Amino acid sequence: DTLVEIMERLPAPIDYVEIQEDLPILKEITIVDTPGLGDILHSFEVQVQEYLNRADAVIYVASVLSPLSESEQAYLCANILPQKFTGLMVVANMADCLDTVEDIERVKAEVLKRVLAFSDNASIYALSALDEYCRKCALKRPNSELAQYLENAFLEFESAMQNEIVLQKDFIKTQRVLVLARAMSSDIRKR
Repeated sequence: DTLVEIMERLPAPIDYVEIQEDLPILKEITIVDTPGLGDILHSFEVQVQEYLNRADAVIYVASVLSPLSESEQAYLCANILPQKFTGLMVVANMADCLDTVEDIERVKAEVLKRVLAFSDNASIYALSALDEYCRKCALKRPNSELAQYLENAFLEFESAMQNEIVLQKDFIKTQRVLVLARAMSSDIRKR
């Protein structure tokens, strides 16, 4: 809310906001949070594509309330998969809004089914960023009945990020360079 107020007072639109936090994982990687797929995406389409072209890995976040809609699936197929990232991490966020662990597992299975229709190289995580924030700040958790499940799910996700992105970053960078070189070579041959 504060950011919106500040942006409204600026004389010109801003391209991005950089937020730095003293977290160990952020010493190893940079996370770029792009706009969602609503109308706002069209305003940032070129900028998002530039970030994707420079990215080494993608963590795609969707809502458990509307898990991987057709437009999100189309976006992944058109913009993410052609980049040939070594892996795709799909996060179904807001799991604290569901009632039971069974509901979370059902949504997670549905997201997996949808992703497997176009990619066999993806990992699915059902999480609650709000719950994790509250847990780490010692605040009241949004859904106390799911608190232990959500904590374990987030720890699993953090571990996967560490193992699949941070520890593999040199390999991933090499793979990305090869993919981009092949794409450039193919483009030159077509011309």
